[in-house]
Amino acid sequence: MSLNRKESGFTLLEILIAMLIFSIGLLAMARLQMEMTRGNAASKRITTATLLAEDKIEELKASGFGTLINNTYTDPNNPVTPLGSSGGLYTRTWTIADYEGVTTMKQITVTITWSDEMGAHTLPLTTVVSNTGG
Repeated sequence: MSLNRKESGFTLLEILIAMLIFSIGLLAMARLQMEMTRGNAASKRITTATLLAEDKIEELKASGFGTLINNTYTDPNNPVTPLGSSGGLYTRTWTIADYEGVTTMKQITVTITWSDEMGAHTLPLTTVVSNTGG
């Protein structure tokens, strides 16, 4: 006498296939997490470089038009930290020149360079200052 009952549940093969699909999904999520972390770190370095350039431009503008002598300068603290002190990752240089030959206007270009695991990077930031002296 044979019983004809239908067994319900999953077979071993179905469970293995489900585990394989789940594992592939987890690996993809881990890879995505690594890429997001790397992208966030790169964004932080770009933001820091931009802030270092902006700080130097503001410092030069605040020093007065008469102190802006045409030349290329290197930060004495190079390489600088995000706060501008010595011993960091970033190299800061700046160039002051007459803007399009007009001596009453100066073009200031601050360039920040750094290297990391993704290679060498350069971020230039330029502004023009006018002699509005009264």
